[in-house]
Amino acid sequence: MDNIFIIISIIFLGYIFSFFQKQKESVEMVLNEYLYYVALPITIFLKTATIKLSVLNISFVLINSIPVLLVFLLIYIFWRLKIFQSNFSRTLIITSTLGNLIYLGLSIISIKEGESMIGPASLAAAIQNFIIFTIGIFLINKISDYEETGKIILYKVIKNPLFISSIFGVLFAYFSIPLSFFEKIMNEFAKSTTALSLFVIGVSLYGKRILIVNIKKILIISFFKHIFLPLIVFLFIYFGGLSDIEYKIVFIQYTMPVAIACYVIAYEFNLETDIVSQSIFFTTILYFMLYSFYDKSISFLF
Repeated sequence: MDNIFIIISIIFLGYIFSFFQKQKESVEMVLNEYLYYVALPITIFLKTATIKLSVLNISFVLINSIPVLLVFLLIYIFWRLKIFQSNFSRTLIITSTLGNLIYLGLSIISIKEGESMIGPASLAAAIQNFIIFTIGIFLINKISDYEETGKIILYKVIKNPLFISSIFGVLFAYFSIPLSFFEKIMNEFAKSTTALSLFVIGVSLYGKRILIVNIKKILIISFFKHIFLPLIVFLFIYFGGLSDIEYKIVFIQYTMPVAIACYVIAYEFNLETDIVSQSIFFTTILYFMLYSFYDKSISFLF
């Protein structure tokens, strides 16, 4: 409860901060750019470069890919059966699987489990994002028949600083390359990451609201993101007998609400941007309502 109080308090401070800001968008952009291009890549690289790569085995790769693929398959079947309309199916592919693994996920893991667990969390995020931005983008293109858009987005993922930092972190860990003096410098940047990430979430939530006309679609997204996907992972861990702490980290990552980045992707793909925006707000609030349930699930598994 102390951990969740700290997390909610920092997010709330960001929300209150926005209330008094006349240039909220400009402030949010500057904070986001610092996190996105400096603090988060450095933190991910630092924690990944110093982990033991024994965590990167076949089970770890499968648990970070199979649940996402099952959700994709189910959405595709619903679309083929005309249960979901095309544009909502495309929107659902992203919002039901792309969680806030970086800003909120890494912050919660850092507070709950310690900064040493940011490495495995970053690897989990890298694998999941790769699946989402390859197979997920392929499905979105297949449903809409837009062939060029996927190439553009995939190119953006490949040059994404968070993705690049994960890859270079793995390479440094694999070849045991020492960070030496630079590790101290990177540690100073890493200290700013957790609190600022949560603060920016609060800033971004200010002004968001939910329209009743969209509530059905938002609830469907919430079901996939907060119930169906974590359930698949829960069963995977339980029946697979995966008791290492790295899989605890993976489960936490899978419970994350819809990522803020989904809003940018919605514009790139001409998705239902109002649904995406409102689902980010709704699932973030819902996550904290379900926090104790997820915590009990973790206690049962580990």
